[in-house]
Amino acid sequence: MSQINKIINSAEQQCKAKGVRLTDKRKQVLSALIESKKALSAYELVDYLKDEFKAPLPAMSVYRILDFLQTEQLVHKLD
Repeated sequence: MSQINKIINSAEQQCKAKGVRLTDKRKQVLSALIESKKALSAYELVDYLKDEFKAPLPAMSVYRILDFLQTEQLVHKLD
């Protein structure tokens, strides 16, 4: 199992313990952030997801997903 898969599985278990779901789209955004090894803006994530997963995702959805991931303490927001 790759390191990224281990991190995603751990995040999924953490969410499950809190009674929330780490959906496929949320996993894709989290994977993109992990793979990039640097901070990405919502619009950079939109482009990455379109290129990597062939799954267009509106910027507003990415913002909501980032908010969820931050609330669940899976990512940190940089100003």
